[in-house]
Amino acid sequence: MMFTKKKPDALQQREALLGGVPVKNALVKTTLRSNGMARLSAPLQRSWLARKLGSDADEKTFELDDLGTFCWQQIDNRRTVETLITAFAEHHKLNLREAEVSVLAFLKLLVQRNLVAIVAPKAKSD
Repeated sequence: MMFTKKKPDALQQREALLGGVPVKNALVKTTLRSNGMARLSAPLQRSWLARKLGSDADEKTFELDDLGTFCWQQIDNRRTVETLITAFAEHHKLNLREAEVSVLAFLKLLVQRNLVAIVAPKAKSD
């Protein structure tokens, strides 16, 4: 068809992100501490300079607060980003926009640190 409407790119990207599924890195170990907070441990990829200088660190650890711990525990490699946002909003009694901003910022941080990856939803076949 010649005159079909196309969605703007930003809207398509947002829909793809919300439909994406966060998947935990299999190498990340989770330890639940006595105070209920989670500690994540991931293998450290040392640079050539760190290896040359003899750095002993084998892993990097991340301490999560109660909000981060809740989000981390909700990631089950099946739920979409949108369902994580909804669960976060309900649990913390926030409106959806506040929850979306918080969860997306947290997921961005996890992705940057290679603790999770966001798997894109399957494309709809026409």
